[in-house]
Amino acid sequence: TVVNKNFLTLIDYVNYFKKNGVKIVFFEMPINPSLTQLPLAKFIRAEFYKRFPAEEYIYINIPDNSNYKTTDGLHLTDKESLWYTTYFKESLKVNSLD
Repeated sequence: TVVNKNFLTLIDYVNYFKKNGVKIVFFEMPINPSLTQLPLAKFIRAEFYKRFPAEEYIYINIPDNSNYKTTDGLHLTDKESLWYTTYFKESLKVNSLD
């Protein structure tokens, strides 16, 4: 499938960057809450955890989507982009990437 092919490519990239000392952090942007539970979104999320186990990789949990507004379901408004940027930076500190 296309998703499987894309994951195989992603695995290659992740391995390359890990070999070069890069810390990998996975995150999911907040989007319209109804979209996060669509079958494809759930499948992709499950594949990430299967192929990149949380015991081996850092994941930043998606914040409560109901607190974020989007322009079209996927793209955050300017205000929400700033909120998420703050959340993201704080989450990186908590996950101590040093």
